[in-house]
Amino acid sequence: MAVTVQDIAQIKAGKAKSFPCDSPKQARSGQSQVSYVKKFRRDLIPADVADYETSINGSVLTVLAIAK
Repeated sequence: MAVTVQDIAQIKAGKAKSFPCDSPKQARSGQSQVSYVKKFRRDLIPADVADYETSINGSVLTVLAIAK
């Protein structure tokens, strides 16, 4: 599963979402998408989200939306 900008923007503050990817490389690509959203698409981030944290376990990317 490829992680999209919209997937990231839909994560509610204080919640985490796991994305099962086809490979660790695809999980890393999803992690890069999170960085892209944080740097260049702040307009899509919900007002109550301060930041995102990511972790990769094998080929599963987990994104946590940190509440303000």
